[in-house]
Amino acid sequence: MKETPKFLLEDISYTYNGHTYALQGINLSIYPRQITAIFGPA
Repeated sequence: MKETPKFLLEDISYTYNGHTYALQGINLSIYPRQITAIFGPA
């Protein structure tokens, strides 16, 4: 069984001093076991 990400961020952009910047090619997938490793068991 393939695990699916709990959080999936794609095509991230942010605004700084009125300018919008895109982070090209950055995709962030966070799986449940990674959340447990970072924040502890739910």
